Amino acid sequence: MKNLNKGILLVAIVVVAIWMVMKYMEGRKLRENYEMNKDGLLKYIENSDQLNATYVMTNVAKLTKDDDFIMKAYDWAKVGDRDNLYEFVKSL
Repeated sequence: MKNLNKGILLVAIVVVAIWMVMKYMEGRKLRENYEMNKDGLLKYIENSDQLNATYVMTNVAKLTKDDDFIMKAYDWAKVGDRDNLYEFVKSL
C-alpha cells in the first residue's frame, strides 16, 4: 500500500509540474504577442501617411479591454493627433 501511495504522489507531482510549465509557456507566448502588436502599432503611427482610425482602434483593443482607452485612441487617430496617440499606446 505504501508503494502505491508513493507512486500516485509521484505521478501527481509530475502532472502538476507539466501543467505549470505549460501555463508558463502560454503566458510567455501571450506577452510576446502583446509586444509584437504594440511595436507594430507604434511603427504604424510613426510611419503611415494617414492614420486609419478603425485599424488603430482594432489594434488598441488587442492591447487593452478598457473601452474608454479604445475610444480615446480611436478619437486621436480620427483627428490625426499622432503625438498623443503615440504616447498613449507607448504607455499601455
